[in-house]
Amino acid sequence: ICCENQSSELGNSNVMSGQFRYFAIFGSMRSGSNLLEQSLNQFSSITCHGELFNPSFIGKPTATDFMGLDLNAREKSPKVLIKAMIKDAGEGIAGFRMFHDHDPRIANAILEDPKCAKIVLRRDALQSFVSLGIARKTDQWLLRDTTKRRSEKIVFDPSEFEKYRIALDEYYTHIRSSLQKSGQTAFWIHYPEQRNIDVLNGIADYLGCDEKLDAVKETIKRQNPG
Repeated sequence: ICCENQSSELGNSNVMSGQFRYFAIFGSMRSGSNLLEQSLNQFSSITCHGELFNPSFIGKPTATDFMGLDLNAREKSPKVLIKAMIKDAGEGIAGFRMFHDHDPRIANAILEDPKCAKIVLRRDALQSFVSLGIARKTDQWLLRDTTKRRSEKIVFDPSEFEKYRIALDEYYTHIRSSLQKSGQTAFWIHYPEQRNIDVLNGIADYLGCDEKLDAVKETIKRQNPG
């Protein structure tokens, strides 16, 4: 209750249930965040704008502009993107995906903000490590047509995997610790669960959306089903 009564400098209007004004999906590369974004965008009142704070682009790959704000504007004052996003969402709720290498100023701000709904997406470290290696080798990061799937094998390096696993654990431990210290909760979801319609409807309910989906159309295909 105390958290819900706190003010936020990122907005002051109620959204649907009034508990949250926006959301962030905390994930990592090859954790399945593209699929989760696609699924949430099928709710009429939920919009996910991709990686708004990726160092190389805004929202989508090659994009350098978001609602009239360019990379320079984002660097100068990153919170203006969130304010613009909240305003554009109207009576709905909007959010973005956040990775460990995105702007730390925003990562820290939204972890501390009780008006930001946190969705934390994890995948088995070994699976994401192998998937990342294949994606880097094939240069294929998103698949919509299975006939265009590129297949490659990689050499597994145990020492590199151990470094990757430790870094991943530290990232998610930081998120959990930050939430615990501020008395907040998050919606934690594991990679396989995002294909469960009940779980997706549960996320929508967590965000304050009354809409329920009977099924989700997947336009993104599994790149490495083997």
